[in-house]
Amino acid sequence: MLDGIRKRSPRAHVVVVSYLRILPASGTCFPQVPFAAGDVPYFDRTSRKLNAELGAQAAKHKASFVNPYPYSYGHDACQPADRKWVEGLFPSSPAAQMHPNAKGMQAVAALSVPTVLFGRFQR
Repeated sequence: MLDGIRKRSPRAHVVVVSYLRILPASGTCFPQVPFAAGDVPYFDRTSRKLNAELGAQAAKHKASFVNPYPYSYGHDACQPADRKWVEGLFPSSPAAQMHPNAKGMQAVAALSVPTVLFGRFQR
């Protein structure tokens, strides 16, 4: 995909944005996300691996990279409605299940603006 963008728009400033923290690193948060305690760390590790691969591909293709994951600590789907940036399986605000809500997207946008404007890499 990045090669295709570069080919069609060689002067474009490409920014790859990875994922917010969806679940905490450990524990469980039944009933918001009814996964077993052992599954929660697995999903968190998998999302960190996905973000790392997105960062590696961005670097390989000379794209900027924004990683909101470390900034979203304490804002995962298990948090109270006023703190979370990602909704659980039973959303408490308008958003798809296990996807960012408006607060999460505002946070991602705030992290992305410096990269878009100044070409800074965030890891």
